[in-house]
Amino acid sequence: MSLPVPATTEQIEATRAWVRDFYNGTNSSDITNWITQFYQPNGVLNFANSPSLKGHEEIISFFEKQHAVLSSIKHDILHVDVFSDRIYIQQTDTYIVKNDPEQNEIIIKAVVVIWKKVDENNLSSLDVYLDPTPLKEKIKIFASK
Repeated sequence: MSLPVPATTEQIEATRAWVRDFYNGTNSSDITNWITQFYQPNGVLNFANSPSLKGHEEIISFFEKQHAVLSSIKHDILHVDVFSDRIYIQQTDTYIVKNDPEQNEIIIKAVVVIWKKVDENNLSSLDVYLDPTPLKEKIKIFASK
């Protein structure tokens, strides 16, 4: 296994701007535009221990279902490491489930690996490492209300 090649200062700054734009898009009401803007057509989403999703259609469907049960999602980026072929992100995600009368925040720590070369505009794969159990439990409680 070889180590990733460090990116240049300019590539790091451009990639960090891309990451900010990517996360701004996660709260977009136009999920289709967000996915097609940031994912390659045959891109892959690996979310926690769920089966891999491939291509725009499957990924759009996943996020549409997620948005349907959530009032809000907020991603606080704590740290970003940029290499020539991938980006590592440490973050804290805050979710609020629809129909929760108290609008309690569910906070989950996550690590994300974005497989995107610094000279490309679209990612080929997104790997999200987190434990979604607290969120899934809350969704079960309020999804039918």
